[in-house]
Amino acid sequence: MNVHNQTSISASVLGKLAAELIANRQNASIMGVTSRGSFIKTDTRWLFFLSNEAYRGPLTVNFATGIPAKLNMHAPVHLQDREITIPDAQLTIMTGTAEIWQPTSPSLSSVDQQGIQSRLIEFQQSVMRKKPDVKLARLLEALTGQSELKAKNDQPAASLREKIRRLSLKVKHKDWDKVTPSVAGLLGAGSGLTPSGDDFAIGFLLTLNRWMTNQIDPEYLAELNATITAAAYKNTTILSANLIECAAQGLADERLIDGIDALITDTPKPELAIKALLTWGNSSGVDALVGMTVALSIFE
Repeated sequence: MNVHNQTSISASVLGKLAAELIANRQNASIMGVTSRGSFIKTDTRWLFFLSNEAYRGPLTVNFATGIPAKLNMHAPVHLQDREITIPDAQLTIMTGTAEIWQPTSPSLSSVDQQGIQSRLIEFQQSVMRKKPDVKLARLLEALTGQSELKAKNDQPAASLREKIRRLSLKVKHKDWDKVTPSVAGLLGAGSGLTPSGDDFAIGFLLTLNRWMTNQIDPEYLAELNATITAAAYKNTTILSANLIECAAQGLADERLIDGIDALITDTPKPELAIKALLTWGNSSGVDALVGMTVALSIFE
């Protein structure tokens, strides 16, 4: 490697979990490359994301400018305190001056229960304007009481929608013994790095662990978190499993955090929150919103 061609850049923000991973000396590799950034898989079960976007997350590394080098799949990555080195790209990323990000703790006294339904409808209407073709979009209409769930000949999406509809009734009636296996049964349903069933579980668990800790028996919630997380590592992608484990700790990309906070407290402004949430993946933001909606049926 020609040291004269070596490029050094500085990260501007590190998610708290990403910072902990980078602080440990270990080898890693590039697991995936997208237009939005690159996924780095460590020697542990965890991965983190070098992002070309400004949105922050627990496993995200952000930059003030874009990543100036082309990164290749499976390229080796070396982690040590305050540095990420990618020899094949002749790139060193310095993290020592980066801000460490984690979401602010919610104030359970700020719950605006009376306004939740109207904000859910506002979110649902925005989805239907901007992403009506997402497989779970029509389910939001049924869950918010705007229409009945109509059967469509688009298996297996129709089967997933029906499973979620039945799960929503179990949550509404607080039939917790049946909720856990029902959520676990959705894992891996769909396609992509984070299938729709996984994104649903992320939104569902995030809502419970960020805002519902005083609504649910803590022993049950701990059991639910452990069961769904363990099932995710067995039955779906490593990226989904990581994000589900984060959600079980009340952690997520700030677009999801702002989305559920807006639904429950009216802050940040709902119209801004849903706009950002819908940029989380192609369909993932909608799918996570369905999970949030089902979790919020606890208030009904």
